Amino acid sequence: MTLSQLLTQPWAITEDGYRDALLAVKSHNDLFRFKGAPEDALVARAPLGSRATLDDLYVVDGVAVIPVVGGLTQFSYWSGDRASYEWIGGQLAMALDDGQVEGIMLVVDSPGGEVAGCEALSASIFEARSVKPVMAFVPGRAASAGYWLASSASRIVATRTSVLGSIGILFTTFDFSKMDEAMGIEEITIVSSQSPGKDTDASTDEGRARIQEMVDAMAEVFIADVARGRGVSAETVVSDFGQGWIRVGEDAIAAGMADELGTLEQTISSAGASAPAFPPLAAGGAKENTMQVNTDDITVELLAEHCPKVVAAIGEAAAKKAVEKAKAEMPDLEQLAAENQTKGAESERERILGIEEAGADTGLDELVAELVADPKVTVEAAKGRLFEATKAENKGRLDAFKEDGKETDPPKPGGGEAPSESEARVARAIEQARAAGVAVDAGKE
Repeated sequence: MTLSQLLTQPWAITEDGYRDALLAVKSHNDLFRFKGAPEDALVARAPLGSRATLDDLYVVDGVAVIPVVGGLTQFSYWSGDRASYEWIGGQLAMALDDGQVEGIMLVVDSPGGEVAGCEALSASIFEARSVKPVMAFVPGRAASAGYWLASSASRIVATRTSVLGSIGILFTTFDFSKMDEAMGIEEITIVSSQSPGKDTDASTDEGRARIQEMVDAMAEVFIADVARGRGVSAETVVSDFGQGWIRVGEDAIAAGMADELGTLEQTISSAGASAPAFPPLAAGGAKENTMQVNTDDITVELLAEHCPKVVAAIGEAAAKKAVEKAKAEMPDLEQLAAENQTKGAESERERILGIEEAGADTGLDELVAELVADPKVTVEAAKGRLFEATKAENKGRLDAFKEDGKETDPPKPGGGEAPSESEARVARAIEQARAAGVAVDAGKE
């Protein structure tokens, strides 16, 4: 790694870790010490492509122990370089393929490292959880890229002095203009006219804004991966996981950044086949690492108690699926509405015609119009009201005719005489009333 490489890429590392890397690159061979290399590695540099020499898996009681130690880089820089995502990923793949390995434990003690390659390894660790239990033990610190990887494990076990966090991206650059000026050096950069963004000057507001946008975008990925691994929201990671600073031991557990306190031996013990290959059921609250869960014993109540967000997510997914199924099975609402509208129009037309037919020749035109105008009045109800109205009108006529007969045409003595005209009208009214169902007392005719 050159100074130029160090200064032109973002890092997921603590500030002191970055300074160590900077000093290491400046003094050349110290880069290897920064990455935790043995002394003989200083003269054992291997060509690119053969540097990530995979060791035999270190397996204890069926658990593959993979160290994630030192300043992490994307690729290995010498034969046997273990502080790289390349080497760690290779060990992880071997552990997953080995039938004798029942669980995987990452021993994380790192200030962080390069952003490049870290996200891909984080995804591989998270996916491995569905195959075999993956534990992370933090004896010292899991900072920045180190925590990025640890948070992807099924569970994180820490000690009371473990340091976790430093979530964020760091990018440092230097302004060499004054040094160049003192040395009489003038830098001239020519950039293609189609690509003005290639000449980004961090000393300008525009250049700083571009770099800030890049760093923020990478931090969003970092935060999203931590949220996924820890089973919380991105907002929780931002607000509760240190905001770029670190949390120690029990404080980290209380914040949800780790699961429990324990030792290396206890973590190996709980990372075996009996450990669950899914996100932790228990979180928060310092406790010894003695919990082992058999998947056959998991109930809805247990999940609701320890993983309410998981249960809620399952419920939301089921509800969404039910709605989609209902929509797929539901008929075309517009077509159904149109059919109902057509049926309604036909029904109303039949109602109106029925009322008008019932009211024909009754002389009750106003009542017929009133009944037609009220959509709640059925044909049968209209017939009843028309019948009652007709009865009332005929009875009124009969009474009027009777009264008229008494006043104008009193009966004449002697029988056999032809009835007067008024008597004839009364007789006709009586017949009409009887035809309409009106009871008429014959004795009072």
